[in-house]
Amino acid sequence: VLPYEFVSSGSLESLKAGAVAIRTFARVTKKHSSSGFDICNTTDCQVYRGVYTGSNASNVLAAVEETAGECAYYQGALIEALYFSSDGGATEDAVNAWGTERPYLKGKEDPYEETISFNGKSWSYQVSPSDLQTLLQKMGKQCSTVTGFAVTKTTACGNVNEITITDSSGNRFVFSRDDVRIL
Repeated sequence: VLPYEFVSSGSLESLKAGAVAIRTFARVTKKHSSSGFDICNTTDCQVYRGVYTGSNASNVLAAVEETAGECAYYQGALIEALYFSSDGGATEDAVNAWGTERPYLKGKEDPYEETISFNGKSWSYQVSPSDLQTLLQKMGKQCSTVTGFAVTKTTACGNVNEITITDSSGNRFVFSRDDVRIL
């Protein structure tokens, strides 16, 4: 997982930190337990593409071996070791994303985000009003023609924390926290 989730050309110490985060995440995550397994090999959990033999493979292996069995803890319990390839310029407090306070998951601006390659992807996404109407209806919402969309709350880090969609019947559909991202 390490070379697929972290920069394989990074220093040994950064790779070791990544190895600890990956191992901790794997021990805590039960995202797919209802399907009979705990963790998958995609960006939904942890990307894994087989044994890595690419550049800096010896450092990747050394990082894993030198941290064997090590995990990250907060007050004696395994942490939710969340990581990602790109953060859009800022991370976020756990309470703003999921409604649960985690003292070790605090939002912070990321001055290095613009220096990384994000595989040509964008943090922007466009959707038409009719697409929103269809999506809301698939979610079981009684939505007529969408007439409005607004960002109604942002966090201190500037991330969207609530959106409100209105339709021609006067209905308002409010999504907050992680539901914004999921929508």
